[in-house]
Amino acid sequence: MQNRCRHDIMYTILYHTRSGSKITRLMSKVNLSYSQLKETLEYLQEGLMLDYHNQEKIYRATDSGKRFIAQYEQIKEILPGLEDESMLLGIF
Repeated sequence: MQNRCRHDIMYTILYHTRSGSKITRLMSKVNLSYSQLKETLEYLQEGLMLDYHNQEKIYRATDSGKRFIAQYEQIKEILPGLEDESMLLGIF
């Protein structure tokens, strides 16, 4: 698998947290180490694209995060090659 850029990783995390996801499930879906995943989760939370629900212990994409998903998918339609990489990740 090719190295992924930060935006690809952010997209994958937000995609898998649309309806909520625990960190262990995210680790397997995103294929990152715990420390790499935590760093990116914190970045997304600071950017108000991701919320952590403490009682349920799940991460969930915010409306801003869902807009990022939609816009990133539009970009992938325009730029060739991005969709091929996403298929390797099992997203589409």
